[in-house]
Amino acid sequence: MVSEKFGAFCVLCASVYLIVISIFPVMYNLTGEFEKNDFIFNTILLLIGAGSLFGSIRFIKKSILFEQLLDIGFEKGIYARLEPILNDIVESQVSMNDVADQLKYMNTNIDRLQKRVHSASTGAGVVDVREEIFRFLRLVLLINVSLAVFIYLLRAYGTIIPYAMAMLFVLWWAEITFEFRMWKNSWVWVWVFVPILTIPITTILADILYGDAILVAAMSVVLVIYVAAYYTWGRYLVERTLPFGISEVTKEDMPTDRFSGVLRIIDPIRKFVRRRARLISVVFFTASATLFLLVVLTVTSMIGLWQSPLPIGIHHLLLIGLHVFIFFSVGRKLRRMSVASPVDAG
Repeated sequence: MVSEKFGAFCVLCASVYLIVISIFPVMYNLTGEFEKNDFIFNTILLLIGAGSLFGSIRFIKKSILFEQLLDIGFEKGIYARLEPILNDIVESQVSMNDVADQLKYMNTNIDRLQKRVHSASTGAGVVDVREEIFRFLRLVLLINVSLAVFIYLLRAYGTIIPYAMAMLFVLWWAEITFEFRMWKNSWVWVWVFVPILTIPITTILADILYGDAILVAAMSVVLVIYVAAYYTWGRYLVERTLPFGISEVTKEDMPTDRFSGVLRIIDPIRKFVRRRARLISVVFFTASATLFLLVVLTVTSMIGLWQSPLPIGIHHLLLIGLHVFIFFSVGRKLRRMSVASPVDAG
């Protein structure tokens, strides 16, 4: 099929070339000095070129029509009969993937328990002191680092706030991910991507509106909520238990499938994003345009075209520009999703 299309394209180019090199001599013979042999020769070339052009165009049209008929025939004929079988295969594959994920997290949980507990000769469980001390020291070190960063930010405001806040979120994410050995789960990267994407720009805008002290206090509360939510999610995903004794209270209401509770939350979010992809893309485009306007105002203030204080600091200009690109890219992807699979927003 590719060779036929290439041949048709070559014939089309050759016919256009013959028409171009012959039409002007024919017109010159008809309007100026008439030369019989030259006129006959160029007229033959013109007819050959016109015939080749007409034939190549018809061949291309028939090829396109034939491909469309094949697609329609496959979709309405073969695919309509194979669709139930394909759906069963897809469902079976999804079920197998769920079982594989459950086994993976079961093995992870067993490995963690083996590192924490060693069976003694009497059969009683003995806690691995080294592992518990190492875990305790990690938590103490991370808490001290977080407190030190917050105290430093309260005393020394400046351009370091967005980067320090994002780094704290990443450190706590890494600690919890290491604790539950969830590096191979794709959703854990969403948990770290969201703070990296939102925390720097949020801190910059909040610093402009409310000041450094309120910003540090608010970010500390957000960090505590983030750590608690991520730890709860990770523990439920790996151990299928909830912290602080919540599992005992909600034991009867907890689903039997390890992933059903998580999917029960994720699936509505996926459906909502797909259903409202166009509206969400408008939100991202608006955010990108707003940040781009801040960048433009900052640049015009820097070069003296606009007499006003800088809307944002020069040190934040590159970070804001990066978020302009990220928000625009996400909005464009959502826009393409809404065009590719239009769903009734109602």
